[in-house]
Amino acid sequence: FKKISMASSTVVHSSPYLWGYLGAASSLVFSGFGAAIGTYKAAQGIAEADNKKKFVTKQPPAELESFTNNPEKSEFDDNSWKYPEEDSFNPAGYKLFIPIIIAGVLAIYGLIYSVIALQGIDSDYSPAEGFSTFGAGLAVGLSCLASGIAIGIVSKTMIPKLGDSNKKFIGFVLILVYCEAIGLYGLIVSLIAQSSGDMESVVETY
Repeated sequence: FKKISMASSTVVHSSPYLWGYLGAASSLVFSGFGAAIGTYKAAQGIAEADNKKKFVTKQPPAELESFTNNPEKSEFDDNSWKYPEEDSFNPAGYKLFIPIIIAGVLAIYGLIYSVIALQGIDSDYSPAEGFSTFGAGLAVGLSCLASGIAIGIVSKTMIPKLGDSNKKFIGFVLILVYCEAIGLYGLIVSLIAQSSGDMESVVETY
């Protein structure tokens, strides 16, 4: 075996461009994961609520059963009760898509910072700028990921229990707003970190 010795002054250089592109990529990828998880969980809650609604509204009343079994002796008027139409327009049902829209905004946060970070990469890119871009990308990406998970859990849990209560719906929307604010906080911090990295600073060159 050949013995390999390394001098104590040997240092591995890291390219600032690598950290810059990693920051831009992590921002978009993690925020996209958060938006996908929030959308997926919210869609599960909507499907569960729709199934419960159909189960309740599809149960025929007792008068209809007696009318079906013996129509001559029953006084039930079949025109007074009908099954709900499948394709009928329900404005209240469109409110349930609010968590999906809010979850989609998280991916926009990541996209905004990714574009800003990529525009800042040029021929004079310094290691300080690369590290700040990487840290800022993780800040907004992981914040949006946590926000998407929170939105998904809240939506899947509360949507089937909303019913026709306006008070529950208002509370549901407020919770979604606070969950989405986590991603917004990450975007604000990332923009501050990006601007601080662009400032001229004294760094040690290895």
